[in-house]
Amino acid sequence: FINIENFVSDEDCQEYIDHFDDMHGDGYRRTDDDAPWFNDRVVCFTDTNPEIKKKLWQLSYSYSGVISNFYKEGPIYPETINICRWAEGDELGLHGDAKYYPNGEDNYVYWRSHSVVTFLNSDFSGGEFYFHTGHIIEPKWGSIVGFDSSVDHAHGVKKVTEGFRYTVAMWFTMDEKYRLF
Repeated sequence: FINIENFVSDEDCQEYIDHFDDMHGDGYRRTDDDAPWFNDRVVCFTDTNPEIKKKLWQLSYSYSGVISNFYKEGPIYPETINICRWAEGDELGLHGDAKYYPNGEDNYVYWRSHSVVTFLNSDFSGGEFYFHTGHIIEPKWGSIVGFDSSVDHAHGVKKVTEGFRYTVAMWFTMDEKYRLF
């Protein structure tokens, strides 16, 4: 996996956080019957304003270059981009982003090849990102963690115990028919 600190500026991190909070303050609600644990916790790329959309688009292409170079694979394309907020009590158990853990069978988004999480803040408690191998990533403002979406990089998020944890989650595909743009 890749873990890079200070990949995203403090100003951009704050802008993504403010955009999430503004959208939810204006009554934005996302509901997903297939993934109800994300209801009201996510702002989808397609729902962002043009300025944020442009920044996320640019960020996704920066990430695709980093991932392609690290894994010596490519091209890879953005598939899904979400700005996420994790409240006190939120957590996510071990999972692979394209395969079920631990058996490795395809899940409902089997076409995903790589994943990147951007940590937008660090003024909260808990919410550490961890891999099934026991490796723990402490969220740091503007840092990223990138990995392939298989069970080899099964991961989870420990329970947030205080404050809000904000991230940008991006998934990539090597299959053009699933590309976001």
